[in-house]
Amino acid sequence: MTHSGTGVILNNNFSEGLNYWHHNCCEAFVVPAGVQNYVVVTNRKESWQGLEQDITNRVSIGSTYTFNASVGVSGAISGFDDVQATLKLEYENLATSYVFIGRKSVSKDCWEELEGTFSLSSMPARVVFYLEGPLPGVDLLIKSVVITCSASKDCESSGMQSLSAQEEIIQNPIFEGGLNNWSGRGCKIVLHDSMEDGNVRPVYGNFFARATERSQSWHGIQQEITGRVLRKRAYEVHATVRIYGSNVTGATVQATMWVQAADLREEYIAIATSK
Repeated sequence: MTHSGTGVILNNNFSEGLNYWHHNCCEAFVVPAGVQNYVVVTNRKESWQGLEQDITNRVSIGSTYTFNASVGVSGAISGFDDVQATLKLEYENLATSYVFIGRKSVSKDCWEELEGTFSLSSMPARVVFYLEGPLPGVDLLIKSVVITCSASKDCESSGMQSLSAQEEIIQNPIFEGGLNNWSGRGCKIVLHDSMEDGNVRPVYGNFFARATERSQSWHGIQQEITGRVLRKRAYEVHATVRIYGSNVTGATVQATMWVQAADLREEYIAIATSK
């Protein structure tokens, strides 16, 4: 089953007020503005606080979706701030994951178009689309949100494929080859078959890697995938992770793409988090 037009997002232009929408640990209200209403998301204490909608029953596995959101910012801001689109994927027996699917730098009192694509290769128990991102205290403005199904499982002919149709991108994914193809990013990586007298063991295979002697949040483990990914294809990332250390009860683990263009410009793209 696929959905087209504005059917994925209900009340996409807020003509029905905030019906179908929920503000996430903040406040929101609709401003009538003649032809086009818009929402003000305010009293935000954290950057992740914003506006969300449950789209679970209106998306399906294997389809590629394109979204467009008309967004702005207001309040105590000088220069630009980022507005971000995120999918929250809730599973019955796995940790909730957050997938960043788009980001746009926005200046005060200007409307910008935040665009991106996403696809699902497995179906979570709940899929939530939400907009977040400006600094705490900055109001998030949203004029409209549209999600359309741009391609289905037959999209291979148009050059867009999910990871299930591709070969494995990551080499030595369960560390059966030791630490070959892997390196530490700003820290040391160590191979283990167990830790804590056997209480910590690998979920898959016989080994796991540990990133240790970390002094910055961006220190971790990395693998170059240049030459194994293609433009206009959708890829899924899945990693089994845990944290270890004294007096640590929880943390956010993030998957990031480091991209270097031909002119040597660098970009860091956050693609998923798990808390």
